[in-house]
Amino acid sequence: MIRILSATQGKPTRWFAGMFSVLLLLLIALAVFFFERKLQNEVKFEVASQLKHNTAIVAEQFERRYRADLSYLHFLKDTPPFPGIARALKNNGVDPQGNQPIELWKTRIATIFKSLIHNNPELLQLRIIMPDGREFVRVDRLRGKVARVSEAKLQDKSHKDYVQETLDLSEEMHFASRISLNFENNKVQRPFTPVLRIAMPLFDADNDLFGLLVLNSSARQLIELLESDSAEYFLTDHQGHYIYGPEPVFHYTRDLAKPRLFDDDFLLHSTAKGRVDGVIKHGTQSMLVAIQQELNSGYQGPGHEMFITAIAPPQQAEALLNERRLSSYVLLTVVVLVLLLFMGGIVLFYRNRERYQEDKVVYESIIDGADEPIVSFDTQLNVQTYNSASLLIFPSLAASERQHKITDLVALPMDRLQEAVTYFKHEDGPKDTDWYESYMLQDQIRHVNFKVSPVRGPGNQLVGITLFGRDTTKEKLSEQQVKSANEGLERLVQERTGELEAEKAKAVKASAVKSAFISTISHEMRTPLNGILGTLNLIRREPLTKKQLSYLEMTETSSSTLASLINDILDLSKIEAGKLELEQEPLNPISVVEHVVTSISLKAYEKQLNLVVDVADIDFIELVGDAGRIKQVVFNLVSNAIKFTSKGCVCVRGQTTQEAGKVFLSVTVEDTGVGIDKNNHHKIFSAFTQEDSGVSAEFGGTGLGLSICKNLCELMGGEIGFESQKNIGSKFYFTLPFALDTAKSRPHENTLGGRRFELHVVDTRERSFLSHVINKYGGTVVEHDGEFVVADHDNPHINTLAETPMYERTIVLYSEFTHQNVAEGFLAKLVKPIRLGAFLSVFDQNAIAKMLKNQHQVQVPNVQCNERNDLGGATVMIVDDNQINREVARGILQGIHANVVACQSGHEALSALLNFEKNDQPVFAVLMDCNMPTMDGYQATRLIREGKGGESFRHLPVIAMTANAMSGERERCLAAGMDDYVTKPIQPKLLFDALTKFKSFQQPKKPPVAHMPEHPPSQTTTQNNAGEEVEQPPVASGEVLDIDGTIARLQGDSELYLQICMLFYNKAPQKLLSLKEQCNKQDHAQVKQISHALRGQSGDIGAQRLTQLLAKLEEGASHQDGSEYSALIESIEAQYLVLEQVLQEAVFKTSSAVRQGSES
Repeated sequence: MIRILSATQGKPTRWFAGMFSVLLLLLIALAVFFFERKLQNEVKFEVASQLKHNTAIVAEQFERRYRADLSYLHFLKDTPPFPGIARALKNNGVDPQGNQPIELWKTRIATIFKSLIHNNPELLQLRIIMPDGREFVRVDRLRGKVARVSEAKLQDKSHKDYVQETLDLSEEMHFASRISLNFENNKVQRPFTPVLRIAMPLFDADNDLFGLLVLNSSARQLIELLESDSAEYFLTDHQGHYIYGPEPVFHYTRDLAKPRLFDDDFLLHSTAKGRVDGVIKHGTQSMLVAIQQELNSGYQGPGHEMFITAIAPPQQAEALLNERRLSSYVLLTVVVLVLLLFMGGIVLFYRNRERYQEDKVVYESIIDGADEPIVSFDTQLNVQTYNSASLLIFPSLAASERQHKITDLVALPMDRLQEAVTYFKHEDGPKDTDWYESYMLQDQIRHVNFKVSPVRGPGNQLVGITLFGRDTTKEKLSEQQVKSANEGLERLVQERTGELEAEKAKAVKASAVKSAFISTISHEMRTPLNGILGTLNLIRREPLTKKQLSYLEMTETSSSTLASLINDILDLSKIEAGKLELEQEPLNPISVVEHVVTSISLKAYEKQLNLVVDVADIDFIELVGDAGRIKQVVFNLVSNAIKFTSKGCVCVRGQTTQEAGKVFLSVTVEDTGVGIDKNNHHKIFSAFTQEDSGVSAEFGGTGLGLSICKNLCELMGGEIGFESQKNIGSKFYFTLPFALDTAKSRPHENTLGGRRFELHVVDTRERSFLSHVINKYGGTVVEHDGEFVVADHDNPHINTLAETPMYERTIVLYSEFTHQNVAEGFLAKLVKPIRLGAFLSVFDQNAIAKMLKNQHQVQVPNVQCNERNDLGGATVMIVDDNQINREVARGILQGIHANVVACQSGHEALSALLNFEKNDQPVFAVLMDCNMPTMDGYQATRLIREGKGGESFRHLPVIAMTANAMSGERERCLAAGMDDYVTKPIQPKLLFDALTKFKSFQQPKKPPVAHMPEHPPSQTTTQNNAGEEVEQPPVASGEVLDIDGTIARLQGDSELYLQICMLFYNKAPQKLLSLKEQCNKQDHAQVKQISHALRGQSGDIGAQRLTQLLAKLEEGASHQDGSEYSALIESIEAQYLVLEQVLQEAVFKTSSAVRQGSES
């Protein structure tokens, strides 16, 4: 048997190459390491040597000056006037030798002084100072002239250090000062004159001190020696005061009383021998090469030492180091390249050798493993090689080890092979030849097809032939069997065809019965199940023990799970039966994705998860498809992500792409949850299947949600997939196609106009989303010096902005849970998850309108958008602390093309108006809620009239919105400065009439109005989240809940109605409990406030009877009358339970496919 070359045979070469590479890299690393150390030491030494040389030259110049000045003093001391002056001073001013007066000697010595100063330009002053410090004779160089100073201008210098120290010196000793500025009359002489002072004591013949000889010389030329481009020179005194440096700030700090020392700027580094070899500049970590040398003036007195410190600029050392590196590394590179070429040759040789051996063994193995016999001959027809299959046809090949000849192969005709050899010897002969043979082998007839091909060597010379054989015995037998079998099959096919048609009819009937049964039973189960849920809500209002409450919660969970299962089974049944119809209506993909994420955000924030929705890359505002089914898929994926994530973030991203005449909408939902094990990926989209039994036990669910999502995506022509890692997180994504010709793209505008933003946001995904939006819409994200700040509400950075102008340029991000803790006065406050339009509208009030332009909306016939009430994009501000009220007003105003800005308090409204005025943006009107905490509508309106919201908005129309319809309320609103008054629940016609009065206040450019088909006035419909159009039940027109009238009031926006009903359903129970508690306490103020808020909210959803009861309770609280509190609370609770049942039956049931979407 031929051995096949294994994969490990190539390892020696790879091992050798790998070891050589590692060794080479190690050698290179070591060489670079030692080269770098050697080069850095050499460069440091060379730079230090150059500094030392230059410093020594400068020091030598200083010492020469000291010696020159000292020689002048020795010369002067030996002139005749000095002994004469000494004798005259002891003889009452007359020299006894020659009887000459002292004035004569003073004149002579002054003449000598002038001559010496005149002939030596560096000399500035020569003086004789008496032992008491008074100047005796003084000659100055002033403004280029040399002159003796008059007796009247001679000064007392007894306080000077050079006078005091020189008086203590003995004969032949001298004083040398440090360089300092010249002082006259205790003031620095200007322009600055750097001076060196040399002084020596004068003794008479009796060795008595009679005066001091002082010489002042200019140090300007010495200072100029310190001005160099090759190094920075610092001249300092013994205490580190700067005398001179490369910048004016280092000049004469002691004389000019500047509190700056050398140690304040630099830290000296010394060798073990105490020699300075470097400095570290404070505030940096790098050491600079430096040399320090003391100047030798010959004077040993303390306090007048001077030091020169030379510091080499870092670029000088770096340039020299790079120059040395270039030459060193070029050599190293050449050596490495030579080694690499050598190594490459060796590796190539061994690799080719291994490949040859491998190919040879592989080819032999292939031939030996072939099922067909292969035998090779030389030109003399001697057998050369054969494979194992040849033994089946030519058993004689195994008879002996000798070389076989053609005659040993009894089944082969020798004449045919010899003829083939003859043909193949000609270069233009046939390429191969074949024939068919039948012969007896072991008492059986064998059918074989033979084929012969030439084997040619160099020069195309024939070196042998190869015989290929194929045993066709089984094929011949199979042909006979197939022929007879076909005749029998034809008869069986005819019989089975009839049976299958009958079975198909039965299966179709059974499928129809199953679908009908599932549809019927699921609908029939809903009615008692809703009764159970309603009863459970009634029980929850009763006093319960902890054990009973636990049982109640278990029952509610089981009931909700059963409701979810029923909805999922119904959807699955429709899909399997092929009866699920898809709508093809215009939809806004941005609104679809953001609406679903926002509606479920409460669940995320209850678990303290961060939720991010990023739709910045959705470039279309209208596509044609089934919005309900898209929402159902998004809802399922997002709710799953929230369910299976205990901490971290859920991020939803949407984007659109174009390809081949289609628009593809892609949505990705990514979480940091538990993840899915790789071994379970294959079953995630199967119906009634979860990752494992533990998932259902821990998180619940039926395993239908993802299966439905997959079926819906495929029905819409798209696809869905996921990526997941256990304990890391999951990413689900789907892509849906839409027609390009019916799509409407979103205009790309430079909304942010180059503004700079600082981001102080903790979550990385949220920060990434904001950066993406800012950059895409023309802004820039910076670390510092931004024009605007975007920050989390609890970010500590906000506190640092409180006393700065940036406080009013800050956008605060918060969730509904934290709103009560957010301060006022910011530029804007945005609710998480952040909507794209909400962020952009801070800078462009028309941003939301542009983003939702062309969105499909229904116009009801009661109040149509016409020329009279169309606001044409004008900005209307809604000020209300209640989210339901804001959403209702927003929905009504968007129907007449208003650009809506919502504020949650009076403080926030004033800040927003100031921002509008600052940006020169008009506001059409303000809808002001009267009763709000902190600052109510009355106070906010008065402040607007006082100009606190901007001078340009003093007369801005303010329309009151209040649920208080009692007598005198209208007059109170008008007295506070409001212009008009509408009651809650808001009637669109009354609101439009009020707004129309003020259209002359500001009339912005009117955008085009998209007119859509109207619903018939006789029937009001709403669309559930599954995309199904459902007729409202007859209970809507009753006294409990006026659904028809309320939807008409909302301009036919049934989706908005569902949203405010959900908000009311979630928040009302807690407020009712609080109301009951305050009634029991007889706290009339709180009862009035809570009942007023609840009355407005219940009116917004059309709960007429509950609104009436709350109005009675509010009226009693206003009159401080709590006698009917107990009865009214009981009635309100009972009415709310009825309303809750109606909401579940008539409103929420129609959207349960999405609201209670099953999760896998």
